[in-house]
Amino acid sequence: MGAHLIRIARSKSDLNEKWSPSIRDDVRSARDTLKFPKGTLSFVAKGPDARTTQVMISLSDLTGRLGHNPWETPIGHVLEEDFPVLDQFFTGYQDAIEEEELLKRGNGYLQEFFPRVDYIQSCSLLDDPLSAALSAGS
Repeated sequence: MGAHLIRIARSKSDLNEKWSPSIRDDVRSARDTLKFPKGTLSFVAKGPDARTTQVMISLSDLTGRLGHNPWETPIGHVLEEDFPVLDQFFTGYQDAIEEEELLKRGNGYLQEFFPRVDYIQSCSLLDDPLSAALSAGS
């Protein structure tokens, strides 16, 4: 089935601590503002040193809205040639998906109440030297 794609604006700190340990912020100057063009991947965060293992994909250019805080740090990008795929993601549920229910019931909850949620079937790193070296060694 793949990993589900949902948008959750609310954050339940007790659930994040249990299921998704915090990731410390990257060190950078307070003056640095990073760009967040369409297709930018970053960890979800609720504040300083509180990034989770949930990942967001910018479906539009969010430069100016994100990238000011040290926890708003891009970790990757979708290739521009794949933007048509991003444009097909269903975004109609907004904040309707309850994170607590999702953690309790899993994909069955999404399939029953949110049948139009999209799933990632696969993704890969491009030009990753470590992966290339490991593949060459096998």
